Amino acid sequence: MIYSKPELVCLAESEALKQHFDPALVCSLVEVLSGWNPAKMEARDTMASNPALQYENPEEYQVMSHCIGLMQFTGLQARALGYTQKLEDLLQPELNLEIGIKVLINSLAVTTKRLQQALVVMYGYSIASLIPKIVSKIKPYEEFLASPLRPSVQS
Repeated sequence: MIYSKPELVCLAESEALKQHFDPALVCSLVEVLSGWNPAKMEARDTMASNPALQYENPEEYQVMSHCIGLMQFTGLQARALGYTQKLEDLLQPELNLEIGIKVLINSLAVTTKRLQQALVVMYGYSIASLIPKIVSKIKPYEEFLASPLRPSVQS
């Protein structure tokens, strides 16, 4: 299925609210990290180059070691949360948002809710240069999500 950006924003907002999490933060992360592209896959060098990593299914290597989907977490992070289904299913926006928000919530928990440190835990040090951009988009998304003039998406 092909999703429009307004549909993806609604999905992100809905999943964040289900998990009692900030939808504006989720939307700003998705915008900066994946540009709202649910099929985005990007290599994460620190994992891809680690020969010590062993995968149960060698066919999952690419998804396991790459940042995937809207939230740009890795298959390895999903497995660490107990996700047991096929990793390529994580490219589905709804599932990607669900698992990605859980990974972020766990990262915030280990950093006593410090956003910048949590993002480094979740994404590695390469995220550091993007943190100001992510933070700068939170307020505009808060305003957008609260706007009564916001277009609604038909289900």
